[in-house]
Amino acid sequence: MAKSLPDLVSSVMSVGYISQTSSDISSFEKNINKTYLIGNELPLEKKIDKTAEIISGIASKLDKIDSAYTAGFDFNLEKYFETGDVPSLFEHSFRTKKGPNTPNFKIIDAASVFKEIAKSDGEATIGINCDFFVPEFRDAEQYFLEYFKAFHNAHPYTEATRKWNEYSPGQKVDVVKHGNKLLRVSNEGVVDCEEWIRIFENQVKPEMEKKIERTREVILAVYNKFLSEKTINFLSYSSVFNEHMKSSISRNLKEFIEKMPDLLDIELFGKLGNYPTLTLSRNFEYKAGIQKP
Repeated sequence: MAKSLPDLVSSVMSVGYISQTSSDISSFEKNINKTYLIGNELPLEKKIDKTAEIISGIASKLDKIDSAYTAGFDFNLEKYFETGDVPSLFEHSFRTKKGPNTPNFKIIDAASVFKEIAKSDGEATIGINCDFFVPEFRDAEQYFLEYFKAFHNAHPYTEATRKWNEYSPGQKVDVVKHGNKLLRVSNEGVVDCEEWIRIFENQVKPEMEKKIERTREVILAVYNKFLSEKTINFLSYSSVFNEHMKSSISRNLKEFIEKMPDLLDIELFGKLGNYPTLTLSRNFEYKAGIQKP
């Protein structure tokens, strides 16, 4: 599942190379503390103000997390931020200082891992996927499931089909020719790829683009509100994340671009830098068993 607008755009851009996808939006909306849940029924200006208010509060807590965080103990992010049981909202990683090749593990409140990292000095990163608070993003992220299905029914490429069969036992997919028609055959039935090309190009793709653009407009409006009001906490921790996002997208797309250059959405690729995110991230160092301010 996509966890930010740039992440969603990169998924749309490289959908031909993605073999599986999912969404946790329904679970997020069900379990999130209702004071954090913004609905589409609000007028745009109120929606922007409410989103900024929520994320500003999150950023303030992130600013004070030093005094609460202690490596080696089960630090519960959901309790600290009072969000409810929504693990998709958070990312938590660390890097020990044992050597340059120590891997950076993504974790969420894993007590055993906390105890392990307590044995060595290191650096922790807390990430909060705040685009989830924007209802337009949640709508677009869920619609990507339909986009994914339509694309692969319209363009059943061999590499994607091989990966699908490799990672989905019992869900075998075959691509066969029937006269002049290309068919995608799976346990869900048989689909006419030419028919799905028309559905994808005329219905699904334009709708996906509209949803992404609506999301971009709202997130940009919230971002600009933070800029105009000089909300230091948000701007400081947002800039950290943006650097991570640039390198992450670059890494994830490299293999796709090399193997399937014809499937890359060049127009979206050129606009990728224009898609903002409200995601926050903070790095801080810790000593073995004791957080270092």
